[in-house]
Formats: sequence, structure tokens, C-alpha cells
Amino acid sequence: MPRRYGYTLQNKEIKTQKFEETIAISEVELFEDKSIFIANDVRITLPLPGEFNVYNAAAAIATGRSQNITLPQIA
Repeated sequence: MPRRYGYTLQNKEIKTQKFEETIAISEVELFEDKSIFIANDVRITLPLPGEFNVYNAAAAIATGRSQNITLPQIA
């Protein structure tokens, strides 16, 4: 059976699926030229503005984790 990875942003409900690992995104700060957030206790500065880019980054982080890349390596 394939491993499943998911993600959730602060104050958002996670779907009721069973995941191998869930990337929890919190403390999102949006600026004109960047986004800063915490992913499972790792601070990430994304050089792209907008909440939708934070969602895209969360999906990319989950994909990286599915390939056994550590969060510090991803950050």
C-alpha cells in the first residue's frame, strides 16, 4: 500500500484520512514580497507572497517528505 502524506494550515481542519505524516503549517506571515511560516517546527521563508503559495509549498514539502527528504533539507 502506498504511503500517504498530508498537510494542514493553522485553523483549518485536516481531512479524516490516515496519513503517514502530516505537515502542520502555522504562524503564517504574509508580506508583499515573501511568506514566512512554520512547518512542523521548522521556520521557512518563501520568496513568494500569498496564502496560495503557502499551500503550494505545503504540498511540495509533503512530496519531499514522501521521498525521505528531511524538513531541514527542504527548508
